[in-house]
Amino acid sequence: MQLYPSSNMPKFLEDFAYFASVYLGIDKLRGEVSISYRPRLEEESYGLCWGDRREVEIHLAHTQWGEVLSKEERMKSLAHELAHAWQYLTGRLVADPDRFIGKWKGESMEYDPNKEASMPWEQEAREYEEDIYRAYLNK
Repeated sequence: MQLYPSSNMPKFLEDFAYFASVYLGIDKLRGEVSISYRPRLEEESYGLCWGDRREVEIHLAHTQWGEVLSKEERMKSLAHELAHAWQYLTGRLVADPDRFIGKWKGESMEYDPNKEASMPWEQEAREYEEDIYRAYLNK
């Protein structure tokens, strides 16, 4: 797997991205993950991720509502989005953005943006973001 962090990404986030990739086993998968570090994201999101089994694109925010996100928030957001990258690259999560229908672990699921937090791939990514962050602090 090739990891392509943007040139403006802080060194601590780049190091963390490589750590998280190894933690998740992304480093052993085929494909590419591009990480774009941006001043802010649409809808004031911390991070966004989309992709398939070959390539994944992550956008990570520096600020939300005009306030700089803390190092912890940016690291956890990156871990969360890299968990989604792992889900896409392994085929656990397959999205059809045109129809709001996808597959989670082979089972068809309708995506409801109003219930995003309860979607199983989001719950799994939240668990990984905490696990990865703690593991990084304890390394």
